Amino acid sequence: MVKICYASHLLRSSAKRHVLRNPNCLRVAPNGLNSSTVDVTYIILGGEPATDMQLSRSVMEMSGVPPTAFTPGRTDGAGVGPGRGQDIPLTNPRRSPSFTLSAAANRAVTIQVTSSRTEQRVMTLGLEIRNQAGSRTALTDIPFEVTGNPAREVTFNSEHQNTPWDFLLKINSETGQMSLSFTLNYSGLNVDEALAAVTFYEALSCGGEFRVHGRHPLTGGELSLARGDLPPGTYEPPNPRFVRLLKDLALIQNMTGLSFTIPERTISFQDANTIAATANVLKTGHAQYAAEPWESISTVEQAKSALESFASERPVPMALHFEGQVVVIFGTYVPLGPVTLFCDRTYITKEDLEALRKDLDVAVPGSSISIRFTPLAGC
Repeated sequence: MVKICYASHLLRSSAKRHVLRNPNCLRVAPNGLNSSTVDVTYIILGGEPATDMQLSRSVMEMSGVPPTAFTPGRTDGAGVGPGRGQDIPLTNPRRSPSFTLSAAANRAVTIQVTSSRTEQRVMTLGLEIRNQAGSRTALTDIPFEVTGNPAREVTFNSEHQNTPWDFLLKINSETGQMSLSFTLNYSGLNVDEALAAVTFYEALSCGGEFRVHGRHPLTGGELSLARGDLPPGTYEPPNPRFVRLLKDLALIQNMTGLSFTIPERTISFQDANTIAATANVLKTGHAQYAAEPWESISTVEQAKSALESFASERPVPMALHFEGQVVVIFGTYVPLGPVTLFCDRTYITKEDLEALRKDLDVAVPGSSISIRFTPLAGC
């Protein structure tokens, strides 16, 4: 494995100067939130802590950003669960199940509907689901177009009200039945709005007592319009990969101060994987990647140092420290801060050493040179 540690995790966890020691991870510790210098303690995996001499031969300060091979999203174990390779849709399938009304609801519906001078109008309602433990999940202030006869059936429709949730609610006083169909379209929502919607959707799928409430047209007090028992499984649960994605986005927002808007397109699997990996980086300060050869762009002096350190073609412990790394999530740049990647057994193959020597022979001051590193199998 190749492991990477990020200073961003420490920058947000403490403003004090400190060095963290962890046998599984190389950490970067800042001299303060606004300091550009860092103290680094290296502990080589599977062995004793490296001496200063070892470190001087194996640590390289690199300019720019880490190689593409170490971009969050390619991280081991940072996937979004089942459905690998599948995109995530942004709307739920529509269903129209019916369930039994509470007998006490009919009079309230009559009050709400017959109090208007017109037979068709828009009113603001709230929808709520309460589970057996009494936990309450709600969507409030939803505008509905209301039509129908309260003595028979009343229809509440939010389809044309410019909201991300499209509800069609029917309350039939004659049959004592209530039906609810809905589509939640998360495109264009901010993360908090999308989380509120998917949380409500999750609660509906778990079942409980479903309630519709509004305001009394004369007093303004809250008025319960309808109640009904909603059996678990009446609605399919939301996509668990999308639920996790939203929670990861919320964590990234909280730790970076950035904000995101759900795109008006299906979310690709790679986007979801990048979000999951970035959230993990911000939570833990490190990441793991598959041990595969990679190329780093270096200065002439860095290339000379690498040639000297790896001239024997034997694996050596090494670490590469970069100025910073940035990922892009839905068009927003997310800085992860200074980053160090390391592997305890890395070498440069004979062919790559020869290519490096040739590049150095013709290099001029200011040149950029590509160095190909190969981690030993099992690193």
